[in-house]
Amino acid sequence: MVLAGVRLPRERQRIIIDIMKDYFIVWVKLTPEIDTEYRQWARDNYKPGQPIDGTWHPVKQDECVKINFEKVSIGLTIEQQDIINNES
Repeated sequence: MVLAGVRLPRERQRIIIDIMKDYFIVWVKLTPEIDTEYRQWARDNYKPGQPIDGTWHPVKQDECVKINFEKVSIGLTIEQQDIINNES
């Protein structure tokens, strides 16, 4: 498989395809290092409560959801946080 002009090794060919409007967005499975970089990008650039852009990589979106949860959970008791964590 070739993605953005780069041939991906067979073990990296797992891709996630999401159809949005009239075009495809293709996400590749990230290495642990890149995953960490994407999550840090979200921490550095996303502000709690902002809309989460659906075109961002799912790892960035996931970290934004965590940021929002952290902001909301600050005022919750430990018991309430446990209930929410067990539901997800």
